[in-house]
Amino acid sequence: MSTRHFWQSTALVSARVLGVLATVMTLVWTCQTNTAEKFLGGLNTEDLIFNWHPFLMVLGLCSFLTNGITAYRTTGMTHAHAKVAHVTWYVFSFLSAMLGLTAVFKSHERSVTANMYSLHSWIGIGAIALFGLNFVCGLFCFWNPLYVTSVSLRDAYKSYHIFGGILAFSFALVAIETGLLEKNTFLGLLVCLLAHEKYTILFCTVKIRAYRRCSCMTNTGWLLTTSRRALMLFAVYQDVHT
Repeated sequence: MSTRHFWQSTALVSARVLGVLATVMTLVWTCQTNTAEKFLGGLNTEDLIFNWHPFLMVLGLCSFLTNGITAYRTTGMTHAHAKVAHVTWYVFSFLSAMLGLTAVFKSHERSVTANMYSLHSWIGIGAIALFGLNFVCGLFCFWNPLYVTSVSLRDAYKSYHIFGGILAFSFALVAIETGLLEKNTFLGLLVCLLAHEKYTILFCTVKIRAYRRCSCMTNTGWLLTTSRRALMLFAVYQDVHT
């Protein structure tokens, strides 16, 4: 195995595993009923409908989307099977994201809270818009049953489709991370760290306070960041001509 292939495989496995772990930890954070430890209190379709939002967004835009982007790098699959897997994961990701958006809009409607009131909201909508646009264009160019798109057009669009997918994925993770920080603000978990005396104070750092039992929010944010870095490393090393 070449060094290049080793790092590709390592990044692929890391991105997928960390995406699953982030999803599991978000599910634990939303399902636990011990709100004294800053868990969210459970999942239902009534007063706790908002709690579906972080879980579905992490599930769709972190785990499912990661699998969709890396489908063509899965060993042991033909190009045709990888193509089906790619679009299937994208469908799951898009449906999960739509359900997550529905949950937060329903929650705001019931609590008479304004929509789109924060930077996180606009980044999230931008990520969904990029994701949806790239998805629709990909379906038109690569899955058009009428075959009206020429081979030259598909080849020309391929690089833009890959770039659009990576860009949408990056925006999605930024939206998730800013959402975690925003929720931490509401829960009173953000503290501003001042530099020690021997260091120059350059800026204030946002940190999530560690609690005795489980700081699922902190670990989830770390896993999301690591997952993104692993996938970006994989994307850098990949050869788009293979």
